[in-house]
Amino acid sequence: MSILDTIGKIISPVTNLIDGLTTSEEEKLSLKNELKRIELNTYEVLMKYETKLIEAQSSIVRAEARGESWLQRNWRPMLMVTFMSIIANNYILAPYLQAIFNWSVVLDLPTHIWTAITVGMGGYIVGRSGEKIFKEITNK
Repeated sequence: MSILDTIGKIISPVTNLIDGLTTSEEEKLSLKNELKRIELNTYEVLMKYETKLIEAQSSIVRAEARGESWLQRNWRPMLMVTFMSIIANNYILAPYLQAIFNWSVVLDLPTHIWTAITVGMGGYIVGRSGEKIFKEITNK
């Protein structure tokens, strides 16, 4: 569940509470409008935060890609190739070995490794996309 869904679940009961107030329709509408303004401001702040977080992640990837050391430039791609090899083994190669020879080797991938793959791929994709967008903006 995202933080945006959580905010919606918090705001909805408050809006329903406003409907139950014994006040004029005009005052109820005014309260609902104010509540909607607060909700939109909260979304705006969260989107700015997410944007800054993505920018920070992409700057890290760009700094690594421009690093002086071969290892600094290539550790993330090497790690991703290793992870992808394990996934290919577990979900492509091992089932065929099991079906044909009744033998296979499946390598365990704990949850935190899946998280590392997600973050690593996300950082790489965001970083590459950010670089391309930046080049397009600065060239025009």
